[in-house]
Amino acid sequence: MNSSPNNPKRDHHTIPQLYLKGFVIKQGEPFIWIYKRGESYNPGNFKIRYNPCRTSIKSASVIKDYYANPKPEGVMNSADYEMFENKLALLEEQAIPIFAKLRNQKPITREDKEHFSVYIVQMFRRVPAGRAMVERASKSMDHEPSKKLLEKLQLPDTPEARQFVKAMKTQQAQKEKQQAADTVETLGGEEFKIISFYASPGEIHRGEDVTMCYGTSNAKSVSIDPPVGDVWPSVNRCFPITPKKTTKYIFTADDGKGNKKTAELTIEVK
Repeated sequence: MNSSPNNPKRDHHTIPQLYLKGFVIKQGEPFIWIYKRGESYNPGNFKIRYNPCRTSIKSASVIKDYYANPKPEGVMNSADYEMFENKLALLEEQAIPIFAKLRNQKPITREDKEHFSVYIVQMFRRVPAGRAMVERASKSMDHEPSKKLLEKLQLPDTPEARQFVKAMKTQQAQKEKQQAADTVETLGGEEFKIISFYASPGEIHRGEDVTMCYGTSNAKSVSIDPPVGDVWPSVNRCFPITPKKTTKYIFTADDGKGNKKTAELTIEVK
């Protein structure tokens, strides 16, 4: 997608088009099937009505402004929208000839393996579930990410990886700040409430991940029982969990003034 200062790239792919080309319905045509886990099987050509749905590679796994790098003052230029999208594109370019070798069942060199391993790790971390883990691990980081943190995130110790982790933290902080302001404005006041508490999908097979999300307004502390890791007040936060059995979760928000609100959900594990 071409861009200009007045028309930056804002449709960001969470899964590379290069990778998606390996799943085309018919060789030479840019269409794939997208299946939504946990929903009934009803194939067709329209995303809203059918599952799986037939979608072009260009439109698949696209989230608007997903890799945008927001400024504290709220003013953004083309580079702010495109910086990480372009860096990911450079990684994809290095992987193109390697993909071609693998698809043609040709041997790859040691250097190819090094480049491809970085590409695979970044591909995993760029999707929403991987990104949520990066954000969670870097939440309390104020300075440069340590080598230990990069190893924990399975990221290479490179300037690009360090910049990626720092940007995720900055972006998450800016997003949460803006979401909090939007929530108060939407509510028309400073009401203490649980905005949301849900999991998707609500039914899984053992070993699969679930994305759990919650949102509160004007809460001083929050908790989830049974525990799922560190949680804190947020108007909109999601993270992956892997329940081993059918579990009922209770979300509690406390406003610090003696008032509490609760919500609950159950995740079925087959």
